[in-house]
Amino acid sequence: MTRPLQVYVVEDAPILQRLLASAIAAAGAELSGCSADAQTAIAEVFASEPDLILIDIRLASGSGFDVLRALQEQSLAPRAIKAVLTNYADGEYRNLCARLGADRFFDKSLETSQAVAFIHALAAERRAKTAEQVGATRSEDWTEQRRSRVSEILLPRTSRWIATLPVDFQVTATAKAFPRIANELAALWSEQEELTDYLDELLVDRRGRRQGFPPRVLSELHALRAYCSTFVVARETRSSRRSPGGLAA
Repeated sequence: MTRPLQVYVVEDAPILQRLLASAIAAAGAELSGCSADAQTAIAEVFASEPDLILIDIRLASGSGFDVLRALQEQSLAPRAIKAVLTNYADGEYRNLCARLGADRFFDKSLETSQAVAFIHALAAERRAKTAEQVGATRSEDWTEQRRSRVSEILLPRTSRWIATLPVDFQVTATAKAFPRIANELAALWSEQEELTDYLDELLVDRRGRRQGFPPRVLSELHALRAYCSTFVVARETRSSRRSPGGLAA
């Protein structure tokens, strides 16, 4: 069974250490460790290999930059998501953190609640994977499965999926305005039939109650639906070539 989301906290303020520990527990994740200085954090992250590392910039000894740099240069915990949570939130610090490998950046004075929501989203994603591993079957209602593994903020795996799409089919406006939809599209990408059903559900208002998507979002969804159709056609073509009835005369 997959373990709960493992979170390591690099933070020197005791009150924030307690706040984040409570938020991690409330999300159903586990606190794998906590440190107020850079060197201890680097060593413990190497040993524990957490799934998510929350990093403050100003520490009792060293800095969050030291932690990010060590993780990047030494390839420590390469699969971990690195999120910076700091009061030093100007553009220069944001850019430096991004260059050092930070996946997310949160302004501690304004965006702590968003950081907590991010923890909840990742923990929910992990639980969904666990549920699939221990016996979720495709015969279950796929709509309920979908709702259980998506969130109201854009997940890292969704951003990575969007980047793999051809430029003309990247759903960037959709991801910004409707992250829940973008998360679901990414989750269903390997299951083309369910994906096309979901896109049809979005594009056809059968109940007559939908307000409608903004033009840019609607255009992206139609384009992605057309792109998905090429996979269906290709699959049917291959199938017809393999069958006796599909052989050319």
